[in-house]
Amino acid sequence: FLILCLNLLCGISQAQSRFVSESLSFMLSHVVNNTQAPEDKKSSLKFPRDYRTILNHFNLDPHLRLYVCCPSCYTLYNDTDFPDFCTFHDFPSSRPCSAKLKRERIICGKSV
Repeated sequence: FLILCLNLLCGISQAQSRFVSESLSFMLSHVVNNTQAPEDKKSSLKFPRDYRTILNHFNLDPHLRLYVCCPSCYTLYNDTDFPDFCTFHDFPSSRPCSAKLKRERIICGKSV
């Protein structure tokens, strides 16, 4: 719960969350091992090491909705169906923004 609060409220990264989780696990396992009788020593304290596991335990897995944003007027378009050029008009009688919304990229020698 502490790791979840730190991530959501303080904005720590997943790497920092992992560090906090591993630190707590280490400290608590040493406390438990030093306070229990030798026959009762079991390393039963298991902390999730991955932040996504913690999110899943609390059913807080984020569902993202993606958009395409015009670089000129910042109009948003659904990422599954959008035009090649921005169609936003400041006024009904004004010309459309017409900024280019798609650009070609070459990744590993392939045009995307």
